[in-house]
Amino acid sequence: MNRAFDASQQSRPCYAVDMEVMSPPSDTVSDMTYGLLQNQFFLTAGSWDGTVSVWSIDDRGNANAEFRFEHQAPVLSVTQMDGVVYSAGCDQIIRGWDLTSQQAAELGAHDAPIQVIRAIEEISSLATVSWDATFRLTDIRNPAQPQVVQLPEKPVAMDAKSNLLVVAYGERGLAQFDLRNPSQPVETLVSSHELITSCVGIAHDLSGYSYGSVEGRVHINYLSNRANSFPFRCHRINQQGQPSECYGVTCVTYNPQTGHLATTGGDGTFVFWDHLKKTRIRPSDRTDNTITWGCFSPDARFFTYAVSYDWSKGANSELRNKPHRIFTHVMTQQDTTINRR
Repeated sequence: MNRAFDASQQSRPCYAVDMEVMSPPSDTVSDMTYGLLQNQFFLTAGSWDGTVSVWSIDDRGNANAEFRFEHQAPVLSVTQMDGVVYSAGCDQIIRGWDLTSQQAAELGAHDAPIQVIRAIEEISSLATVSWDATFRLTDIRNPAQPQVVQLPEKPVAMDAKSNLLVVAYGERGLAQFDLRNPSQPVETLVSSHELITSCVGIAHDLSGYSYGSVEGRVHINYLSNRANSFPFRCHRINQQGQPSECYGVTCVTYNPQTGHLATTGGDGTFVFWDHLKKTRIRPSDRTDNTITWGCFSPDARFFTYAVSYDWSKGANSELRNKPHRIFTHVMTQQDTTINRR
């Protein structure tokens, strides 16, 4: 059964007051992440224009453009570890960019575009999944000999933290891997959603993970207490007397301090949820385009989101002509506390 969250909380203005990140990419933002180097936060964004953009973030959340690196094809994913930005995409190459020396390096390649790259600091490794239907674990200390695992179908989403990796593949397939022994999945299952999975996010404490779909649904999957797992509807626009409009979920990510879930969607909103209490904490106002990605800073003081066209309405949509923008929302008590007034 689809158990909906308590949606009694009203939308509060966010978009108009959030800080805009200047010098954004010239095309759709595909992925973003925060990293820490010498007590300085750095925000990184990958884009379909083939660039990797890096900004330093000050204590108030203001962004200062620092670097821009280039691939020869669209960048689909970015990650950070120990002062190095790693990126991958349609040129099939895993690249590293050292923020201190500004030196670039290649750390391997797949036989097809790389959908997602994630850094696992505990084992100094990079996890990648590719349209060649493989998952690779690359030790950055010995990148010439990655561990390669065949997937049943082409992957569509992935996340990895510590010893846990979850990948979505094909229409509705999901596989969970233990990175201490990644040769075989610990578990495979079929999504509870009817349509294709669009994103995956692992909980900050490894207690479970969430996955979203193009039909405006998210499933919370708890690993230790499966009976409490549940799906819910989100990112829908309801108009009186009309069927609700469903929009794809573009990102699911967890607040690293509170553990609350954040989702972004094709309806142009981001939403904070208390999944343990099955309650929506705070939905944002609608932006003028899809929010393609969102991420928290490591201290959870900031939530940064990208407003870009995701091509879900085709090549002829007027939305494709809108500017690509990135904003940072400064987190407040309203974003983490359920208000019943």
